[in-house]
Amino acid sequence: MFTASSGNFERGKLHRVSSSRMKSKYARERMEKIEKEREEKEKLKQQTQGFRDPRKAAAERGEKLGELEDATSSMRNQAAGFAQTTKQLASAMRK
Repeated sequence: MFTASSGNFERGKLHRVSSSRMKSKYARERMEKIEKEREEKEKLKQQTQGFRDPRKAAAERGEKLGELEDATSSMRNQAAGFAQTTKQLASAMRK
C-alpha cells in the first residue's frame, strides 16, 4: 500500500508500507495477497526468460531444417558419386 509520506520522509512523496505494518486487517490481507501475486509473477518471469517468441523459434527451426535438407542432398550426391567410382574401380579390377 502506498501512503503520503510524513515524518522522516519527504513530504508529498509516496512510500511503500509493508503489509505487516498495516493496522487494518482488510488492508493487511489485501496487501499480502498483492505481494504474493507479485512474487508469483516475478518467479514466472524469471522462469520464462529462457523462452523465445514462438514465431521466431519456428522460423529458426525452418532455417535449420532447410540447412539439413541441403546437407542431406549434398551427401546423397557425394554417395552417388562414390558408388559410381567404386563400380568403375571394381570393373577395372576385374579386367
